[in-house]
Amino acid sequence: MQRPLAVLSLLIGLALPLVSPVLAQTLTPAEMLDRGRAHELGRGVAQDDAEAARWYRAAAEAGHAAGMYNLGILHRLGRGVSQNDSEALRWYRAAADLGHVRAMYNLGWMLLNGVGVARDEAGALRWFLAAAAAGDAQAMNNLGGMHVEGRGVARDVAEGLRWYAEAAAAGNVLAMVNLGWLHAEGRGIDRDPARAAEWWRAAFGAGHHGSTEDDGAEWVQLGVLHHHGEGVAQDDAEAAQWFRRGAARGNAEGMWWLGWAHAQGRGAAWDPDLAADWLLRSERAGLRRFRDAPGAFARATLRAVQGRLRSAGVFSGVVDGAFGPDTLAALRAYAGG
Repeated sequence: MQRPLAVLSLLIGLALPLVSPVLAQTLTPAEMLDRGRAHELGRGVAQDDAEAARWYRAAAEAGHAAGMYNLGILHRLGRGVSQNDSEALRWYRAAADLGHVRAMYNLGWMLLNGVGVARDEAGALRWFLAAAAAGDAQAMNNLGGMHVEGRGVARDVAEGLRWYAEAAAAGNVLAMVNLGWLHAEGRGIDRDPARAAEWWRAAFGAGHHGSTEDDGAEWVQLGVLHHHGEGVAQDDAEAAQWFRRGAARGNAEGMWWLGWAHAQGRGAAWDPDLAADWLLRSERAGLRRFRDAPGAFARATLRAVQGRLRSAGVFSGVVDGAFGPDTLAALRAYAGG
């Protein structure tokens, strides 16, 4: 493991104005860190990322792990300093070597994804294991994924399941979502739609309403389970609610299902216009299911689709609900392919 001082020696030359040496000598590293946080958050002083970076650097050079970690974050985001993933990585590593748990996680993430450094899945695994041993639930979730996918370690679904379960027990909602997918798809374990639904509902109940890491596909699949009555009670209204949540996250399949629900009046109000809106959104989002099977929809919905294509200036035919070559061509033009 690289010693922190070796890392710090590489960073002394950063073009970052120094805190006054006289002032720095009167403060402890923890006090320097507090000044950095005050400037970063604008607590009692003007918000100033550059000033925060100077104080974090002073704390870091005095050996404070949180100062190193915070300076790494600023370099990662380009706040108060130049955006520089390599510098962020170095500061994370210095903090991680001193036992800073979030630095361990961030360092593992950068190694896993090859950000600021060549991809190193085995190295990422080591740092996630260290962070997980210190109780970091995100690291536990990532260890679950690495074992399930065989990244940096031999594929072992049982071990992945164990890590996901440990992360979920610690409150990590993405681990709950991942457990749902394992049970829904039967990946290395027996398929169990009921358990999948339980985990997805647990995630939703724990506050997971979608994130930058997913598009709500789990909500759509929960809706599909309710639509078919698979592992849960058959309930069209419940299904439509989950389709709506997925559609709101930009999930194309959720859009299609919500359009279908409005077209059929199953679980949602019968409304050909709303059905057409959602079906066309699904096309623009890249799902080609509607154009592949327009016969699944009544003429009222198809007329509404044609009307919207006409309003968009891509269809000049008769709005009659007949889904012929002209309508298909217009739909392709509308959806961009």
